[in-house]
Amino acid sequence: MLRFDPFRDFDTIFRDIERRNGQRATSVPFDAIRRENEIELRFDLPGYDKDDIDVTVENGVLKLTAERTWTVPEDEQVLASERFHGKVQRWVELGDHVDTDKVKATFDNGVLRLVFPLVEKATPRHIEIGGPALEAESTKVEA
Repeated sequence: MLRFDPFRDFDTIFRDIERRNGQRATSVPFDAIRRENEIELRFDLPGYDKDDIDVTVENGVLKLTAERTWTVPEDEQVLASERFHGKVQRWVELGDHVDTDKVKATFDNGVLRLVFPLVEKATPRHIEIGGPALEAESTKVEA
């Protein structure tokens, strides 16, 4: 049985765009949990400070960017460097059932948690069409 991952294609598109622009960014792993009245997104960002993280929502798409820099003092020589330093990014399409104005964000132990309340999604509805409109009251004009 194949699992459908709606975010896979989205990530592939942005990775291709980054490659074409000469940028190299690493994707941030995350979990998405749905509860009765909310959706929670958890992003792993170990080693980052909250001031290094930027989260925006525009047109129903959440964009997370974080950057960790490392400056080596002149009196030190790096013998090994395996930890990632640089920019990481993640885009997540939120859909129209999430209230982005009331999001709660926390960052603790390298995990960014975003909790979005759910709102009732606008659904199509049938509109009944009545008979002719009532005639407006006539106004008597005298010459």
